[in-house]
Amino acid sequence: MSIINNANPGSGLILLPLIERVLQSAQEPLSQDTLLARYRPDNLPTNDNAWGKLKENLSFWCNLGLWPMLDGKMLPLEAGVRPLAHRLLACTIDACRENGVASGNECEPLWRVLSCLLSLQQHSLGGLEPLSPTIITNKVHKWLPGETINTNTEKLVREFGRFLGFLELMPDGNYVTDPTRAIQYFLPEIFDDTRTLPAKIFMANMAEVMPMMDGGQFRNSVHDVMQQEKDWVAPEGDNICTSTSVALQRLEISKRIILAIGSDDKDALSLHLPGGKIRRVSQITLREDAE
Repeated sequence: MSIINNANPGSGLILLPLIERVLQSAQEPLSQDTLLARYRPDNLPTNDNAWGKLKENLSFWCNLGLWPMLDGKMLPLEAGVRPLAHRLLACTIDACRENGVASGNECEPLWRVLSCLLSLQQHSLGGLEPLSPTIITNKVHKWLPGETINTNTEKLVREFGRFLGFLELMPDGNYVTDPTRAIQYFLPEIFDDTRTLPAKIFMANMAEVMPMMDGGQFRNSVHDVMQQEKDWVAPEGDNICTSTSVALQRLEISKRIILAIGSDDKDALSLHLPGGKIRRVSQITLREDAE
């Protein structure tokens, strides 16, 4: 059942940092029952529904591999482990990698909705239509008419999207699509053992490890549905979508990467930035102090 429906296992995003802190301080492997019995918050309502939600959310994410396990027990988290948001992002991607997101109703709805929103330039940083309350529901009903979404679902899309690094909350209370933080998590995997990549290879590598991004498996699956609408066309050729373009420029400003263009480089790609600006890029370099 969908993790962006709060009646279903996996939707309890607020519980994950609590479990994370328990495992950071644990001195020995813990079974799920032991963890629940020992660390259950005193102020958690004592009704069966609340207790069941804690148990089913813990079980769901254990089964997806969010925390290391051995012989059915959760292992203490070692120092230097990847941040919770990065691991959650990786395991929700892996859960859908084999079968894609064209169907499915666990992590798949989250990736269908986020892939759709990332594709629409008006919702990006500097765009004309920030994601105000209820707009996600309206947009998804238009572009993904088969998707089940309502105000309850929309709230969890915003929470997961922000936690995973695809949405940012603005001072006015609205959200914008901005995958800067999500891309930053994966920069070492995108570059692998190389410091500089042609822009096209960078984008191909990113699409492989982050299939909700430009050219990725999840994004292409959603584009197939969206392009049935006559007034929208996916970016083609050497054009990078606005939300990704803004993210790459922000990573350059924060000194994570270097964007460069060679003279008369026929393999350059076009970043589409706020205000109608276009910037050509042919090489992307990972800064030495960015990992």
